[in-house]
Amino acid sequence: MRYSFVLPAYKIDYLKDAIDSILAQSYQDFELVIVDDASPNNLESVVNQYDDKRILFYKNEVNIGGGNLVLNWNKCIKYAKGDYVILASDDDLYSPFFLQQVDNRIKEYPDVDIVRARVNRIDPNGTITDIEQVYKPYMPFSEFVFYWSKGIINCIANYVFKRTALLKAGGFVDMPCAWFSDDITVVNMSSNGIAITEDALFYFRTSDKSVSWNFDKETIKKKWSANGMFYKWFTDSIIPRMKELPQNDIQILYQNNAIFNVRNRVKMMYSQLVSRYPHSHFIEAMKMITSIPMLYKKEKIHLFIDFL
Repeated sequence: MRYSFVLPAYKIDYLKDAIDSILAQSYQDFELVIVDDASPNNLESVVNQYDDKRILFYKNEVNIGGGNLVLNWNKCIKYAKGDYVILASDDDLYSPFFLQQVDNRIKEYPDVDIVRARVNRIDPNGTITDIEQVYKPYMPFSEFVFYWSKGIINCIANYVFKRTALLKAGGFVDMPCAWFSDDITVVNMSSNGIAITEDALFYFRTSDKSVSWNFDKETIKKKWSANGMFYKWFTDSIIPRMKELPQNDIQILYQNNAIFNVRNRVKMMYSQLVSRYPHSHFIEAMKMITSIPMLYKKEKIHLFIDFL
């Protein structure tokens, strides 16, 4: 088996569309593993509409993803038997040529542990609202970190991982509310470089049904913690790895820009989170802001203004 699409399923709204797009692949050597995460919806009724031996259906006895999304991801990929694994989504779509172009890239760059398909962003109706820029077919580690830090459409289902390498790394990196789990896993897996498809072959649906849109007080506190963990991971793990490489003007540019870009991203996330924090919890918000070690005093004042 060459490829395994692993689809942790909970929402039913777009599930049939997601399955149809996977089964429509022009490249045929794959399996589709669907894992019902104890959904209140009758997902099995959707799956039963297909008579396709490539589909394997499992059901969690209890809901796992609601408490720990990444724990469920890692449970699900253990069902996979393919050389490469794709963590699919129950509301996103694939071009029929997704696997074929991915396979072509793997043949060109067999040493990489990760392949990335360019992304189209779509709205709930499936209308394309954004198309990602074209990247080089291959990037070494530091160059990819540079472009990743500048901003790409962040999702996980457009990546194809070498299964043995992913499992050896411990699977997907667990973070509170799965915030930055995709970023950290992808960057960690790109140590041997990353191959990228020429065409935009993945359709990432933006919807208020996504778990990442939850901003109740306790969730905000978890995401606040994840934000700090993400920045510490980047400065303590990724930048030292970049500095271990042979240094020249380009490598120094990659490092300096990556630090600048990631720092700005983290600051922006803190601003978004604190602006949603309940105003009735003024003291808690102040303690959260003042405890951020990476921010200067002036930046903390700006965060306090965002809270107000």
